[in-house]
Amino acid sequence: MRISDADIVAYIEDQGSWPTQLLAALSDDEKLDVAREVATYAMNLVLGLQIVRAARDANYLPRAQDAPPLISAQLVMLSP
Repeated sequence: MRISDADIVAYIEDQGSWPTQLLAALSDDEKLDVAREVATYAMNLVLGLQIVRAARDANYLPRAQDAPPLISAQLVMLSP
């Protein structure tokens, strides 16, 4: 299934007045650049989520310890 750049722009515009105002200030070429960046980000996000696995020990049982709590600022600084 292929999603067109116009569909991505329409989706962004449907998110509310602020994104719509931002896109309205851009030229058509800039809108396409934004759509492609959003698409690239979404694809990388999906690909990254495909490798996420639950933490298991050597016996394939859930780990005894939970992961340490993180705040959002720490989470975005973690390496993949």
